[in-house]
Amino acid sequence: MSGKPDVQAQTAVRKLAEGLWLVRLPLPFPLRWVNSYVWEGRDGLTVVDPGLHDDPTKTAWREAFRTLGRDVRDVRRIVLTHYHPDHYGMAGWMQQASGAPVYLTVEGRDVARRFWDPAYKQGAALADFFRTHGMTETWAAQMAPHLDQLREWVEPHPVVTPMAEGNAIPLGDRNFRVLVTPGHADGHVCLYDPEDGMLVAGDLVLPRITPNVSLWPGCDPNPLQSFLASLERVARLHVREVLPGHGEPFADLGGRVAALRAHHDKRLEAMERHIGPDGTTAFDVCVKVFGEALSVHDMRFAMAETLAHLVYLEEQGRLRRERRGDVWVFVRA
Repeated sequence: MSGKPDVQAQTAVRKLAEGLWLVRLPLPFPLRWVNSYVWEGRDGLTVVDPGLHDDPTKTAWREAFRTLGRDVRDVRRIVLTHYHPDHYGMAGWMQQASGAPVYLTVEGRDVARRFWDPAYKQGAALADFFRTHGMTETWAAQMAPHLDQLREWVEPHPVVTPMAEGNAIPLGDRNFRVLVTPGHADGHVCLYDPEDGMLVAGDLVLPRITPNVSLWPGCDPNPLQSFLASLERVARLHVREVLPGHGEPFADLGGRVAALRAHHDKRLEAMERHIGPDGTTAFDVCVKVFGEALSVHDMRFAMAETLAHLVYLEEQGRLRRERRGDVWVFVRA
């Protein structure tokens, strides 16, 4: 993990439209910041994706509420696009401070508990999962401690009010429709206002970087397939403005979706190209594509993303899996 960012440099509160504010929240890793959106309505504030639970984010929210002339007690609802810590983590703290309900899909709630409740031992499960795909012990032994230390960023957990496909969620004085768009995360949602053509995209579509698509134990067995289907779905919508989880709001949804598709086509070709004549483990493919000069955080995502692409190729009939001792090997079909 990198050091904590300078809150003053990273925090920004910007009015996007009447009753709509972008709050930029600091992150202690390379993404640097995450977007939260605040809608002002007749009944108070709605917050989408309140960030990590850490001291810099608390400071950022105090500054944001001061800028808005509001208080955390004015928050009437909290909406989460997905369970990842940089979007979910502050929800429990904000709920306790405001009494507001927290909306998340059932899938998102359940995976959050699986990842962050110590009773599930997800860190150990992840290490074992990576070992069966060829990860060296030097790397695998670091996975459980790394995942476990992230728990402080998500506790306390919120009491979740489930939301589902097609539900209407008030953002300000307008109702947005819930679109379940998995792939980047199980239970990920976008929020869509068809009248205004506004899409709150979470991390499905980002303006400059490619959302990570990862295979995790106990989660979506083919997340890249889900991700590409979700992209196709939102590409068919009439969208005037996209509010992403990271980066600046943007308008060209179709162009960005096309670029993401092209990126994954190239990544699939690269992964397939690294499968040797006698087969190759996912870890060996990962090292060939991403290298090993990575932090534990980055290696975790690199390995999980490699697996997502290899499993997609397997489902497409381009690769198959063979068990060799304790390890799975991918071979050309």
